[in-house]
Amino acid sequence: ETLKTLKYCIDFLNKEKISLWLFPQGIIKPPNHRPLEFQKGLSFIAQKVKHVNLFPIAIQYVFLRQAMPEVLIDVGKPIVVNGEVDKDNFTQYLENNFTELLDNQLHNISEGNIQDYKIMFKKRAGFWKSLERFLKARI
Repeated sequence: ETLKTLKYCIDFLNKEKISLWLFPQGIIKPPNHRPLEFQKGLSFIAQKVKHVNLFPIAIQYVFLRQAMPEVLIDVGKPIVVNGEVDKDNFTQYLENNFTELLDNQLHNISEGNIQDYKIMFKKRAGFWKSLERFLKARI
């Protein structure tokens, strides 16, 4: 089934201008598990497509300023592939690239360096939160 899925992705990427979200570990592990261990499927796809831009993405759900989680997303520099990759070396390169992106994100979060993140969506404060702020301002 895995090979069938990979071939489907290759055909689709060669015909269409689309985006795919891939999770190259192949096995679900905790988000901060190291070392990252990618399967060779992404490298297999990269070998067979005419052209693809890979964007490493790091996502963390964290509780920073409120009781509601914030989603922090970092998008790494694109990796341009034109079908000429060595599967083993490319898989290792991707593991290193993603690990660096994830580790930088974790470092920034642990140091409180979150000022460069843009707020894309902010839930309005509920009634009790608004009342609490109003009352604190009066004290």
